[in-house]
Amino acid sequence: MDDAGDRQRPTRRLIVHALRHTEAEHKVTKTTNIEICNPRLTQRGQEQCETIRQTFKRVLPSKPKIFSSPLYRALETIFRSFPSFIDAETGTIVRLLAELQSLDDGRNGTASSLHKLSEDWGFEVSFKELRIGYNRKDVKETAAWATIPGRRAFLNTLLEQIFEEMTEGIEEVVFGTHSSIIREVFYLDEDDDYRANRRQFLHSFEWDSDNRKLIPLSQKQVAAYRDTRE
Repeated sequence: MDDAGDRQRPTRRLIVHALRHTEAEHKVTKTTNIEICNPRLTQRGQEQCETIRQTFKRVLPSKPKIFSSPLYRALETIFRSFPSFIDAETGTIVRLLAELQSLDDGRNGTASSLHKLSEDWGFEVSFKELRIGYNRKDVKETAAWATIPGRRAFLNTLLEQIFEEMTEGIEEVVFGTHSSIIREVFYLDEDDDYRANRRQFLHSFEWDSDNRKLIPLSQKQVAAYRDTRE
C-alpha cells in the first residue's frame, strides 16, 4: 500500500560550521591575557582570516545563513573571512546572538552597545534576536540564557527550527563565535573530537534531528556532501 506514511522522506542535511575568531588583541602571545574591552583582531589575526578565506572557499557554500557573537573579534573574523557571503541588498546579513558570546565575563567578553554596533556595522548585521542586557555583566551572571545549558538548549532549538523549515537537500549555517563556546556548547566539552581539533578555526558538524545533537564532520566529509548536491 503506497500511502503518504510509506513514502520515503526527502533527504535533508543541515551542515553547521562553528568559526572560531582569529588572533585578537587580548591574546598577543601564548602566555599573555590582557584585559581589553571588546578587543579587535591583531594584524596577524587579519592575515589568518585571509588564510581561512582561501582554505575554506571550497568547503563553504556561497550563501549560508550566518550568525555571530556581538563581540568585535568574532564579527571581524566573519566579515574578513567571508566578505562575499554578506550582502544586505539580497538579505544575506549577519544575525547577532548573545548566546554565541564568549564565556569570559570580564572586559574581554564585554560587547559594545547597540548604538556602537550599529554605527560600526550598519545594515549588514541584524540586532532583532539579540537579548536585552547582552553586554551587562550582572545579566550574563544571572540570566538562564547565559548559562551553558541555556546556550545549548537555544542552539538546539534554533537548529531544529532551521531543519524543520527545510524541504530537501543540503543547507548550511555559519556561527562566528569563541573557543569556549565551541568547546562547551558545540562539542559538549567532554568530547574527544574537540581536543583533537581545538586548534582549527573552522569546526563542522551535521545536525542529527532524531537525537537533537551535533555530529562532528571532517572538511573532507563536508566537501563530499556538497559534491553530491552539485
